[in-house]
Amino acid sequence: MMTSNPKYVWACVVCVILLVLMIGALYRAFKLQYVGPKDVGGAVEGFADIKYPWLRVESLEKIQSLYHRIEVIDTKQADLGKCLLLNDEIQLCSGEQVKYHELIVHFGAQYLPGATPKNVLIIGGGDCMVLREVMKYPGIAKVTVLELDDMVTRVSEKHFAVDRYAKDARVTWMFGNVRANVKKLRAAGSSTYDFIISDTTETTDHNAETDTTAFFTDLRDLLTSDGVFAKNGDGSAALMKSTFSFTMVYGYDSKTHASRYSFTLGSGFDFKQRIVTTGVWFAHNVHTDVYNPDRHFEYLAWTETFRQTVLDRIVTDDVPRMVVTQENTKYPEYPEYPEYPR
Repeated sequence: MMTSNPKYVWACVVCVILLVLMIGALYRAFKLQYVGPKDVGGAVEGFADIKYPWLRVESLEKIQSLYHRIEVIDTKQADLGKCLLLNDEIQLCSGEQVKYHELIVHFGAQYLPGATPKNVLIIGGGDCMVLREVMKYPGIAKVTVLELDDMVTRVSEKHFAVDRYAKDARVTWMFGNVRANVKKLRAAGSSTYDFIISDTTETTDHNAETDTTAFFTDLRDLLTSDGVFAKNGDGSAALMKSTFSFTMVYGYDSKTHASRYSFTLGSGFDFKQRIVTTGVWFAHNVHTDVYNPDRHFEYLAWTETFRQTVLDRIVTDDVPRMVVTQENTKYPEYPEYPEYPR
């Protein structure tokens, strides 16, 4: 009868373990993709910053919904983390999304009576992160979220640990055509909002009709007399100026977009006549990681060049998207200004 040599057995065990590790490494290598600034679209969109000349990203999930190609990637960068892509364009990255979502909500909230929103309408925002910031205010009575694609919300809940507040009676979700849903709200006649936040994608066919004078007029009519409308993106300042009596542009440095990123506020009152008082805001016990009302006005540092080349253009129903030419593809020079609190 043959007996097993212990050394031979252990050698076999080690070989099996090494084989498993090699198979796992090969699997991950095939799953990972290298992307760089010369790639068109895909995971590189928004990563032109010199700090990320090449990224090795892992695709965590890809879904084709009725409206979008949805993908979640892991950038393997601590300051970026996981990113959400719609139609090959990066919408947010977990590592710095807090900057964007805190600024689009809390900056504008400073100009509301008592520095707190009560009735809020969110356009887009399917990733639930604007909703997360809005729900920090104890005085919230009603929030209505108009999102085109419910699959965006499902994927965000799965990968980014967000909450749609499904069990909160104050929160209502309406999926589908956003413009049609706004008309339904107007027809109902009973819905007015003191804070409207537009958090839509900026360069897709599906959101083109939500960045026009007609749609902004519909939203303005849903706003209370002392309410505030906040819009994301660099291409809406002139459109907002043509729709609202008073506007204000502010922004921050974005690694996700590899540039300065701007927002625009619109209202029927002059923002300069509203005093930003930190004591009132802090009394609400709203926790933020980035936004600090003590440094509120640092976010208003913009050059005239940027205003002329990017902000001062109006999008209409006939021409709903920006036409990019050789003359306007270069970013303007920006002045340096203080690092934002983290």
